[in-house]
Order: sequence, then C-alpha cells, then structure tokens
Amino acid sequence: MARSENQGVQIWLILTIILLVAVSVFTFIFYRSSSELQKQVETAKATEKAAQDGLRKAVFQVEYLKHMIGWNKLSKEDLAINKNGMGTGDAEWQKMEATFQQDMLVVKSADVPEEQLNYRHFFQLVLTSVKKRNFVVGELTTQIAQAIIDRDKAIQIAKLNEAAEKAASAKSNQELATQRSVWQTTYADTTDQTKKQKVKHDQQVVGRKQDQQKFQIDKTNLEKQLEGAKIAIQNLADRAKDKQEADTFKIADGKVVWVNQRSKMVWINLGRKDGLRRATTFSVYDRDESGVSKPQRKGALEVLRIINDHSAEARITESYSSNPILPQDKIYTPAWRPGRKVHFAIAGLIDVTGNGKSDRGMVRSLIRQSSGVIDYELDMSGKQIGTGKAMTVNTRFLVVGTAPADVPGSTQAAIGGYSDAIKQAQQMGIERISVDKLLSYMGWTGNVQITGLGVRASANYKGKRTGQTQKSMGTNAFRKDAPRTTVPRR
Repeated sequence: MARSENQGVQIWLILTIILLVAVSVFTFIFYRSSSELQKQVETAKATEKAAQDGLRKAVFQVEYLKHMIGWNKLSKEDLAINKNGMGTGDAEWQKMEATFQQDMLVVKSADVPEEQLNYRHFFQLVLTSVKKRNFVVGELTTQIAQAIIDRDKAIQIAKLNEAAEKAASAKSNQELATQRSVWQTTYADTTDQTKKQKVKHDQQVVGRKQDQQKFQIDKTNLEKQLEGAKIAIQNLADRAKDKQEADTFKIADGKVVWVNQRSKMVWINLGRKDGLRRATTFSVYDRDESGVSKPQRKGALEVLRIINDHSAEARITESYSSNPILPQDKIYTPAWRPGRKVHFAIAGLIDVTGNGKSDRGMVRSLIRQSSGVIDYELDMSGKQIGTGKAMTVNTRFLVVGTAPADVPGSTQAAIGGYSDAIKQAQQMGIERISVDKLLSYMGWTGNVQITGLGVRASANYKGKRTGQTQKSMGTNAFRKDAPRTTVPRR
C-alpha cells in the first residue's frame, strides 16, 4: 500500500515537471514572436514616417513649382514656410531655386509688380524689355548721327581758325624777332649791372649772416643770464620767506616738555600734525640759548613713537651728566621742518667713519627717515645717481664731502662734476653744509656712551647693559619703554 502511494507521488511529480517545461517552452516561443512583431511594427512606423515626410516635401515642392510658373502666387510668409518644409538636403532642388531667382533678376525692375515675377509672365516681360532697349538704341543712333554732323562742322571751323592762327603766328614771329634783337642788346647791359649788384648783395648777405649769428649768441647768453637771474631771484625770495621760520640753524624746531633721566626718555612738543616721523633725530640745546648756530649741543634725541597731533616720545641717544637734558630745552634738525619737507643735494666723498670708504648710504637714510628729500646726488665718478633730477629753487642745502681733487685716484670727470655742482649751488643761492655739521645738527651720535645722572654719573658708566654701547640708527636696538598714562604739560 505504501509502495503504491510512493509511485503515485512520483508520477504526479514527473507530470508536474513536464507541465512546467512545456509552459516555459511556450512562454519563450511567445516572447520571441512578440519581439519580432514589435521590431516589424517599429520598422513599419519608420517607413510610414519617411513616406509622410517625403509626401510633405513633395507637396511643398509642388506648391513652390506652382509659384515659379505663376499658377499659384505665394506670399513671403508662405515662401518661408514652404522652404522650411522642403529642408536643405536636396542639392538639385536648391540649384533649381537659385536658377529661378537668377532668371527673375533679368526682368526685375521698379515698374514690374512682384506677382509677375514668374515663368508665366517671363517671356512677356523679356519682350517688353527688348522693345524698351530697342527704343533706346534708336534714340542713341539718332544722337550719334547728329554728333557726326556737329563734329564735321567743328572740323571745318577749326581749319579756318588754324589758317588765321598761322597768319597771326607769322606776324608775331616777325615782331618777336625784332623785340629779341632789342632785348639782347638790353640784356647785355643788364647782365653786367646784375653781376655787380650780385657781388654787392652777396657781401650784404654774408654780413647779415654774421650779424644774425652774433645776435643769436648774444640772445642765448642773455637768456642764460636771465634764467639764472630768475632762479636767483626766486631762490632769494624763498630764502627771505623762510627767514622768519629757519634762518640757517638759528631757530629751533621744537622743545623738550618732559624728561625721565632714569629711563632715558623724553617727550617733545612735535607730533602727527607737524609731519613728524619715527626715527627722526634731533640735537638738543640749552633753553636759554637764543639760537643753535654757535652754541655747543648738550645732547641728542631719536623719535620712537608719535603720541598725538603735537606730542611724541623720544629716546636720549646722547647726554652729559654735567649738563643734562631738561624740560624747555630746544631741539633742532636741518633735515626736517614742521609741516613741510627740506630738500638736499649731495656731492663729494661722504666718509663719516674716517676709514676712507663711502658712507653716502647712511647719510641718505638719515635724511630720508627725517622726511627730507634728495633732489640731486653726484657720485665720485662725476655721474648723477639716485632718483633726483637736479638742484632746484627748493633745494635748501648742498651737503659737501671731501672734494674729489683731495681724494687720490679721482678722475677729471669727477673733479669737473664736483666743481660744477658747487658753482650751480652758488648761482642758485643754495647753502653748503659739511657732513659733520649736518650730522651734528641732526643729533646723529653713531656708537656713543650714554651717561646718566645721580650717584652713577661718571664717564665710565655705560647704562644698565654693562660693556655695551647703544646705537642711534633705527629703533630695533632700543628697549621699548611703557608710555605714561597722562600727557605732561608743555
């Protein structure tokens, strides 16, 4: 009994598998047939679309052919639509359209209506054009015949005039021969007089040229003298104007308003609105001195910080225990003026250290860091260097170093250039100042020892940093002190 049931299950399973295989085969055959039918449908649709496009193009071409033969006139808008419908891929059709347009240009004119520009009216228009041209040709033929008659008449008149002119010419030639004989006789006499007058004229021309050359030389000299006089007058006027402000190291630029001897710091009454800049150096003079031309300076300062419009903090770079810097002491530098810039010129060997080498760069930096302007520089080879062009009426000082004539190995060009610079400065009223004097007035101290006050006041005391010296050039080597919280009274 159990065996019979197992056989029934096996039979049922086999039948089920066979049925599944049959369904799968049927499904595959149906799917394949469906794909092929889909492809045929798509091919048929593409063929139909191509046929419809061809039919539409043919319809547009037929409409355009009707327009060409004059059977159905199309407007400009319809022509544009028609051309878009035909497309641009048919070269033969494009050639046909170009031929039609060229043929219509033959009969196109202002009096031909637009609707007659087709092959239906073409031959009639050509015939009308030929008739018009034949009429014009006839008119031209008549005009040519009349022109020939007029020409023949003109030739006859010209021949008569030529005969009359020949007779008149013969008479004129006879009169001319008589006049020529008289003229030749007169010419011989006139030529002799002309030669004499030419010699006299040439002598006058030479004398006139010499006078003109002399006049030009005198004019050039006078113009140079006048220009020099103008420059001198302008320079003197500027000097007179500046007399009340700064008469060559006689009037101080400002004063000390507060001193801290322990920290070697001072405050001065110059600031931002005065045009003061950091690193500007000043020489210091006693408060009781009336000027700074002759008195011995009592110290030197270097500006570290601009506080406000008329206050600045400076460091003492030079002082003496026997004559310390005090409030109300006067300060001065030739490289700076309150509210304006001082102009300089430099010439000669600038040797500050005495080692025979040029220190021109150091002097140039000192002038520029004090807001000074260098108008002119002459090096030891006699050539102008730097950005300055030349000395002007605004140039205040000519800083002179050792003359090239006193420096072994100097060239004649260097000696001549230095001499010319000195002469030009004299002519323009520019004051000469030695390098040592300039640096002294500017408060430059080089490597100096700072001597304080009180119990440590001695020539051997060198400040808190034992055995070191403090330089006045720049501000990076200086100790930065804390500013006071209140501005001292001036």
